[in-house]
Amino acid sequence: MPITTIRGPQASIDGLVRSLVMQLAGYPSGRGTRVVIHGQAGRIPLAARYLEDVTLSGNATTTKTVLEHGFGSGHGVLILLDTSVSADAIIRKAQENAWQVLRFLSGAAAPMPADVELGDGTSLFRTGDRTIPFAPDLAPPGVFTMFCRRLAQDATGSGNSRPSIPVSCRLEDTLPHSTPETAVRWSTNRHRPGLAVPIGLALDGVRLLDLQADGPHLLVAGTTGSGKSELLRSLTVALALSYPPDRINFLFVDFKGGSGLGPLIGLPHCVGMITDLTTYELERSLQSLRAEIRFREEVLAEVQAPDLASYRASSAAGPPLPHLMIVIDEFRMLVEDAPEALRELMRIAAIGRSLGIHLIMATQRPQGALTADIRANVTTSIALRVQSEMESMDIIDSNVAAGISLDTPGRAFLARGTEPPLEFQAASLTAGALTSEPSGLSLRLASEYMDCATVSESSHALGYRGATGTEPTPATATAPLVASTSALWTSLNGSAVRKPVAPALPLVLHEPDGSLGAGTLGSAGNGLGAVGNAGTWQGRPVSQGWSVKLGLVDLPSEQRTAPLIWKPAGHGHLGLVGAPESGVQEAIRLAVLNVASHPWESHLYVLDPDNSFGDVGSHGRVGARAGLHELRRAIRILERLAHEQSLRLARQALAAQETPLVLAIAGWGSWVSAFRAGPWGWAEELVND
Repeated sequence: MPITTIRGPQASIDGLVRSLVMQLAGYPSGRGTRVVIHGQAGRIPLAARYLEDVTLSGNATTTKTVLEHGFGSGHGVLILLDTSVSADAIIRKAQENAWQVLRFLSGAAAPMPADVELGDGTSLFRTGDRTIPFAPDLAPPGVFTMFCRRLAQDATGSGNSRPSIPVSCRLEDTLPHSTPETAVRWSTNRHRPGLAVPIGLALDGVRLLDLQADGPHLLVAGTTGSGKSELLRSLTVALALSYPPDRINFLFVDFKGGSGLGPLIGLPHCVGMITDLTTYELERSLQSLRAEIRFREEVLAEVQAPDLASYRASSAAGPPLPHLMIVIDEFRMLVEDAPEALRELMRIAAIGRSLGIHLIMATQRPQGALTADIRANVTTSIALRVQSEMESMDIIDSNVAAGISLDTPGRAFLARGTEPPLEFQAASLTAGALTSEPSGLSLRLASEYMDCATVSESSHALGYRGATGTEPTPATATAPLVASTSALWTSLNGSAVRKPVAPALPLVLHEPDGSLGAGTLGSAGNGLGAVGNAGTWQGRPVSQGWSVKLGLVDLPSEQRTAPLIWKPAGHGHLGLVGAPESGVQEAIRLAVLNVASHPWESHLYVLDPDNSFGDVGSHGRVGARAGLHELRRAIRILERLAHEQSLRLARQALAAQETPLVLAIAGWGSWVSAFRAGPWGWAEELVND
């Protein structure tokens, strides 16, 4: 596209530039035209900075960069003011983008052919062989400034303007999270009805979601890169910053190994994290949640409250009963791998509606995952960007979420019941982060700003993350908030929250002192058998007898784990059954060592087929030990114990003074085979007796 050159006195040139900019910005046919004005800072009409589609630059590198990356091809106008030097590269870039180039030269500029000559009287327009006189329309500086300000004001305040939802939103923009502010919110919201929490910014301000009035359950869906996991984290943190741990608790279910919700387990509100999709772990979790339903029903029944809100308002209410938020990241895995567990979870959700149990479920692949149970129980949904209109319709009964741009992660639509979906920008813990805190207010003259080498350098100088900055990871973004809420709860003398799902049994159980001795795994009073303090054993009251700690037992229906304790007086003989790799050898060794080191004296006799108890033989309480290669010795041990048993039965009156005898047989199958392979089959009967 050819260059149009305009030459004349500086005052006329400046007036015509102002007039052309006003026409391009104000006339309907000119609106949307991109305008770049390049020149010396003293010549650029600074009031044009108020216009949305106008860019001002006094630096050649910046102007070229803007033309290369800022707008691309399309309808645009480049205005050059007295830039006869080093403007060729800028002009070439504008022409590559098919932009119109207007070059203005004042009288002081180097002489060159001009298409338009501005004069004090008559001005001339040259086209081909014709010269046309005309009177230029010049705009005074005051009129131009007023026009630019008024047009900018109308653009931001008019109902016909484009939507102004921000492309990013920090959580702190909707919820200040300093420790004093959090403490005030906790105190205020502890007894306030509802569970309202900010989730982002919309056209009308902060978008709120009330998980009690709008819920109690919530569905969140969005494809990869839409900001789904970030929304889950920011929603959880917003709830934690708004309500204390005795008002709201979180149970996280993250089938992505904890990568999404793992950074939040340090919150004082957190009661556990489930990451295992195995049948056993799912079933124990569901058992615990069923037990939680029963527990809450009993608590409410005691004060005759029909729901949690009535319980909290009752003067007869007991200890606080927090709302339980079960946050599930990628629930589609339940649909595909454990559909029965999902159905049971939805049954729990249906019953728990009035008991303060909420489900917050998220998935990146909603199509086919929204079962009839989910649709029946979930009435509030949030759709971020999805892959198809069908998925958008599935979630919010509208196809608008399919049209969300790839460039706006976090843009979402909230649908409550039958209401039309509401657009908002979800709050984020990582968006718009500062690389460093500004030291104070920074001021710069607009004329100086025009000469900045690049916009990103200017932004960096003010302390904000530029184009090359990196967003913090979820872990680094949440760590300060997790630490501050935990410290605040501790400073308020808050107690540890009750855990409705007990932690899973550890793969390896170590005793606190590093040994395998007795008395460190738990109290003897926590035995599993129905043994009270009544009755005697060996002439001694049961309460004074021993108990041997074997490990931990999982009791999901009681929402706890407990020490696994063997009480010989009430439980009788102990049998440990398992494959060689199951740990059965380690278990019997633990039992033997606990008996040997128990404060209550006993005498041990050990049949050890593979020398696993070699170090036990030297213990002062071990009367004898025999290996499988010592079959005759083993039989003599059995005969001696059988004889002693007969004698003790004959002198019952002296039983109270007798030292208990314990026979430990490891690898019973090996011993039976050895007995039966020779003439000592009767030895098996000695054990049975």
